[in-house]
Amino acid sequence: EKQKIKFENLVPNSTIFIYTVSGEFVKTINVSIIRAEWDGKNNKGKIVSDGIYYFVIKNPNASIVLRGKIFVVK
Repeated sequence: EKQKIKFENLVPNSTIFIYTVSGEFVKTINVSIIRAEWDGKNNKGKIVSDGIYYFVIKNPNASIVLRGKIFVVK
């Protein structure tokens, strides 16, 4: 089974946006509860390449934005 990247302690109904280092959009994840998972696939269902990815988490009213990095290694 493939490992999933887990996001926890999120504000319900937040949205996670994932991008490549070069700024190319990869995936949107809608958070219905306080946690979400990313299966390492882009919005087209393809597995992403190894590398560094950026994430942006916006809460429902967009007043709080959290940014970070994800390192994908297979």
